[in-house]
Amino acid sequence: MTFPRPGLADLIAQGVADIDAHLPESDPRLPVSNLNVMAMVVAGAADGLHGHLAWLVDQVVWTESRNEYLERWASLVGKHRKQAETAIGTAVFPAAPGAVLATGSRMQRGDGIEYEATADGVAVGGTVTVPVAAVLAGVAGNAPAGVKLQLVNAWAGITSSGQVGEGGIAAGADAETNDQLRDRFLGYWRDNAERDGPYAALAMDVPGVTRAWEYSNEMGLGTVTVRFAMDGKPDTAIPTGIEVDEVDAWLQAKRPPGMPGLYVVAPIADPVDLTLAISPDTPANRAAVEAEVKDFIRRESEPGDPTIMSRLSEAISSASGEYKHRLVSPAADVAHAYNALATPGAITWVAY
Repeated sequence: MTFPRPGLADLIAQGVADIDAHLPESDPRLPVSNLNVMAMVVAGAADGLHGHLAWLVDQVVWTESRNEYLERWASLVGKHRKQAETAIGTAVFPAAPGAVLATGSRMQRGDGIEYEATADGVAVGGTVTVPVAAVLAGVAGNAPAGVKLQLVNAWAGITSSGQVGEGGIAAGADAETNDQLRDRFLGYWRDNAERDGPYAALAMDVPGVTRAWEYSNEMGLGTVTVRFAMDGKPDTAIPTGIEVDEVDAWLQAKRPPGMPGLYVVAPIADPVDLTLAISPDTPANRAAVEAEVKDFIRRESEPGDPTIMSRLSEAISSASGEYKHRLVSPAADVAHAYNALATPGAITWVAY
């Protein structure tokens, strides 16, 4: 049986009625009456208690709990909130031979994101390369190779303008949200570990990893291969070499002695390009369709699985504002190699 929570106005009316019933000679409905004020004060306190009880009810139910209460539930099955991770990589600056860029030197991108050298770098061959880490943890610190960097302070023999080194700056990840932690926690009860494999489940515990798949005997008898995706990155879900190394180090520490081989590899991106006509054809409707296409591919794709056009068409139809559409190409389901993951491609818009 449910318990309907009374509103503040109902509690005030109830308080006034109770006072009136117990003090028949009084008039607690008069705004200037002390009894009227008392009824409002008591009703306000009671409303706060009702609200606190409603909040507590959410915390004792797995599917509704939040923040530290959700973390306490998840910890019972060994799931802990993934904390924000710092992006790491290298930076390169033109420099005179022998010039030193010291540990702790700061540099920044054009949008203000700052990085700090984590070791000294000595110039060789006209450039100095230093390992760097983002000053603030999070996915915003990730940057592809070639992004321009500017030294915050001048260093002797070193040009202030440089760039992100080969391989980019990667492995930055935002802290896990309540919804993401809840999904992993509830996944324990849905037997995800048994369905997807124990190493895929372990990979999901690494900050930034949102999907993982496990394959037996791919690299030889008794071996296990793990592929994963990082959907929180703004540019691509495909992990970089740095991010692969991070997951590999985590899993290698978990594998049992004598295991023939555990391999962690990135799936190969296989973009699905579309030629599409929609009606009404407006910028807002195009944006809504693009969002649905990206969400569908993220939701449905696994390495080696085909992209089913009928399901994709269904996703397009669910876009807000779309009345009708015509999917010109691909004309048939798109096959992907065993190690390739479907990713959103370019959309060519044509008249309906």
